[in-house]
Amino acid sequence: MLSMAFNTTRSIIIERGAATRLAPQVLNLGASSVLLVTDAGVMAAGLLDPVLSGFAAAGVPVRVFAEVLADPPESVILAAVEAGKACRADCVVGFGGGSSLDAAKLAA
Repeated sequence: MLSMAFNTTRSIIIERGAATRLAPQVLNLGASSVLLVTDAGVMAAGLLDPVLSGFAAAGVPVRVFAEVLADPPESVILAAVEAGKACRADCVVGFGGGSSLDAAKLAA
């Protein structure tokens, strides 16, 4: 039998204003480059604006992967992995609903 370990996300934060405190939390983890996984609806609604502003102010490079679909197929996960590799991400952040969080976990 194949032996394996599966460790899921380090933390999930759900609270008003949490987006504005995301950059300091990522810095506390020692991250130097972030892959932020989300969907086009979150982007279009402007919900990432405070997040991206916080990362810019903290000087942390962020690559946004906003191609997540509902019940994302394998191709979306593989594209997210490649996006993370391309920016040398040492931290993956899922932002949005369940599909974005699932895609972020799998990409990480």
